Amino acid sequence: MEILKRAVLFSLVSLLCGLIVLACNSDEPESVPTPEIPTDPAIVAALDGISDRLRFSGSTKVQGNAPAAPGASSLKFSIKDTLHLVPGIKMPIKFLHIHGTQNVAGAYVQVYNASTGAHHYFDVPEHPEAESDSMSVVLVGFDNDSTSLAPFGGSVPPANWIGGEDDFEIEITPYDESGQPIDEVTVPVVVVEPSNDADNSTPPDPSEFLNESGEFWDWNMTFTYSSVNEESGDPGFESAPGRILGGNQMINGCCIDGFSEYGAGLGCADTPFERALPFLTYVQFNYESINLRHDGTFSRVTSKTTSDPDPWNSNFCDDGSAGVVINEITQVTSLGNWSISKGVVPPNASYLFEDPSDVTILTTHTTSQSKPNGGFGTVGGIVWAVSDKFLMLLKPDNEGGDQHLMIIYERDVPADEDWHAM
Repeated sequence: MEILKRAVLFSLVSLLCGLIVLACNSDEPESVPTPEIPTDPAIVAALDGISDRLRFSGSTKVQGNAPAAPGASSLKFSIKDTLHLVPGIKMPIKFLHIHGTQNVAGAYVQVYNASTGAHHYFDVPEHPEAESDSMSVVLVGFDNDSTSLAPFGGSVPPANWIGGEDDFEIEITPYDESGQPIDEVTVPVVVVEPSNDADNSTPPDPSEFLNESGEFWDWNMTFTYSSVNEESGDPGFESAPGRILGGNQMINGCCIDGFSEYGAGLGCADTPFERALPFLTYVQFNYESINLRHDGTFSRVTSKTTSDPDPWNSNFCDDGSAGVVINEITQVTSLGNWSISKGVVPPNASYLFEDPSDVTILTTHTTSQSKPNGGFGTVGGIVWAVSDKFLMLLKPDNEGGDQHLMIIYERDVPADEDWHAM
């Protein structure tokens, strides 16, 4: 019996070994490790040079590669396919964090060409004036001190450079309050020549501003631009679609014998009957879109949401409550005419231009509105930059001061989403 057990055990072991041998000799090829591609020092040096021409607000330069992100987040950002930069102006990269997504406290930014990165990256905090409960913004600019706007300063790229001589990419890695990466994305960058250069004396071409059928200029951001901003490149007060301006507004009323009252002449001021309630009032500019047509006419649609206090229907006897507010969405359509011409910069903004006597001006004249004196803002201004992707207009301070407005529009079609997956 013992001999039989050993025979059976030997057979099982032999069968197992045979299966292992067959598996090892299957038709599937063995995996071959991918050889590492050596880094070209010339490309890395070029990337370092480009990286040093980037400009941020309050950033920290860090040696090495940016921390890797886990990816697959639900975070969205404002870049559709390409980041367009104008020398001397820091452009916004916006992140939308709603519906359970993590709050963005900043982003790591590193210059790349294909799979090769610069020796360093930048830790860029979110812009404090642009922060909101649902949106974070980091600002990215490009050096305007060089004699050439090309990334290589007018020289040709290295021999093994992938892409054209003006092509480079940046990897953007947003992170949370603890500095942990949330997601990452790599986008191409295009540097656009501004229109405020004295060498740019060609007559204005209206076709650069036209919207083809279905296209429109979509408002992206507005900020103040002054001598301080011109020196630093940092925008001042910023407003953008979706940003909420305002907060708690305290209003006093009366609570007399359990009855809430509000209005002038009640006589409860500075008495035990006086009460104060917080009212969550705000204004939110939702969007602005402009269509500049071939026949010289334009249409413009604006939308804003306001929350106004209603103290008459509020209960000043309920100390723990907030006051009643009335929410209203106002959409206004404006129609009129537009034109492009050469003009002169007002004296208070002339320092921003190399030749203030020869600038391109976009002028509009509104002829009708769906709601008289409704909407917000106006179209028109000195053309700072224009391309097939965006339009930048400067509105000089009407009161002769130094608080000018810079307005940025992007060229869109109705099918384009405002926010894009990373």
